[in-house]
Amino acid sequence: QVGVSKVFMRSQRLKMLCDQLRTHHNKSSNSETIKGMQATVRGWLARKRCSQLLKERMRALEDARLQQSCERDMMRKEDAASAESERLFRSDEALQQQIKLARQERALKEQQQRQALMSASARKIQQHVRGRLIYKPRG
Repeated sequence: QVGVSKVFMRSQRLKMLCDQLRTHHNKSSNSETIKGMQATVRGWLARKRCSQLLKERMRALEDARLQQSCERDMMRKEDAASAESERLFRSDEALQQQIKLARQERALKEQQQRQALMSASARKIQQHVRGRLIYKPRG
């Protein structure tokens, strides 16, 4: 555990190692040894915290990348669905146009047939009136 000015060791093994280190060194270098140990522990804790922060940042970036990828995929699917809907609408519109043209052609053909029948009927009536057509009764 790191305090403001000191590093506190919680495990018994670390305390024993620290005591052994103190006994092997003389009294004059004892404070420098402890300061060195504290600097080492602080450095290790700082690197650990930095590593954790880096992992969190990388995880956040990966999550953002995945979210953007999902959004792009969703937009592509929406675009494809919209294009398919437009294609169906256009094909339906083209089909409606073809049906309309077919109806117009059929109506024109029927009108021409009626006119032809009326012309033929008028010619027959005129021939009968003028005497060229002789009516033969059946019988």
